[in-house]
Amino acid sequence: MLSKAIKRVIFFVQTTFNLRDYQRFGIRLMRENGFDVEVWDLNLILNPELFQSYIPTDAFDNDVVVLFNHRQKVYDKLSNLSHRDFVINTIPYTFSSLWIYRALSKTAADYAVFYGGALPYPIDEKGCLHFFMDKLKGLASFRYLSAWKRLFIKLPSSFFSVKPASLILAGSEKYLSYKRYFDFPVCKNTETLLGHALDYDIYLEEKDKPCQEKSTAVFIEDFFPFDPDYIMRGEEFPIDADTYYSSLNNFFDIVEDKLGLEVVVAAHPRAGEGGENYFRSRNYIRGKTLNLVRESRLVMTHCSTAVSFAVFFYKPVIFMTHSNFNNRHEGYRIKAMADEFKKDPVLVDHYSDNINLKSELTVDRIIYDRYRNNYIKPEDGKDLPFWQIVSDRLKKGF
Repeated sequence: MLSKAIKRVIFFVQTTFNLRDYQRFGIRLMRENGFDVEVWDLNLILNPELFQSYIPTDAFDNDVVVLFNHRQKVYDKLSNLSHRDFVINTIPYTFSSLWIYRALSKTAADYAVFYGGALPYPIDEKGCLHFFMDKLKGLASFRYLSAWKRLFIKLPSSFFSVKPASLILAGSEKYLSYKRYFDFPVCKNTETLLGHALDYDIYLEEKDKPCQEKSTAVFIEDFFPFDPDYIMRGEEFPIDADTYYSSLNNFFDIVEDKLGLEVVVAAHPRAGEGGENYFRSRNYIRGKTLNLVRESRLVMTHCSTAVSFAVFFYKPVIFMTHSNFNNRHEGYRIKAMADEFKKDPVLVDHYSDNINLKSELTVDRIIYDRYRNNYIKPEDGKDLPFWQIVSDRLKKGF
């Protein structure tokens, strides 16, 4: 049986497509590899509340993007797909997106599900068990409709006439052990293409450029009081802005006093205008996270994927938590990441002078290398851009 040559690649996305997405998804590179590329933005249909409340600072208006505002338009476009089209579906497989997967399954096009990178997942934590039990209790309530939907979606995808993905695009070795915890319509014949975390592409571009270390400590901003993902999932924010930023800034004052380092903030990619107002006039810099980490003497984070930059350049890391995150998934995630580095998270709202901050300035290269191999890039992986690896596979057809 002859393989089907791919002519067009279509990305399905569920949040407003922006310039950062354009760069991270390798649109230009895939075009240079000879593919026609489109992005189907379904944000207006899937997340109307998010669309109304959140506009990215780098919103991207380009002929590559097709914006949909009604399901029927999606059905009409899908009906024209052929075996020469290939869909990279970044939309999670959930009850609310089931209609997309079912409609896609009626076409001749093959598709991939996307899991670009893994993070330490608190599977074995007692705290995570507590979190799971809370969810389980929710299942007992008929009012907890979302829990019933999640239970319903656990049925085999074939039950809903959803064909399995032909390909899983995975970013790290750890995905292979974690994938049973994530909902994807896959089967034993689904191929896994192992590349690396998308942050590694940025590292490849920057690693050989000259750099001079500065007396700075960089905070990789998480966006807990405002992250639009909470809006998209219909969840409450885990902490209010006043409580969160007051605790952070007080801790940063201590870091600057005890370590003699200037704290600078690497802005979260989704932070809107005015984000700098929360950090007491500290330098607030957008789009330069890798360089800020590379120049620094210390990195501070909760559980950001951008900790990978600290790993690349062997920078010491302080993992920070807050008492508001106790018995919440945010707290379990932070502890799981800190455990990978054999560290305890610092409780920023109850910081004790008994903690020796200078002891945080050590780096165990064996631990960093293990983290890199597990979560960022396999030791024997290719030093190619992620989307070049994908393009090379798609050229072989299906």
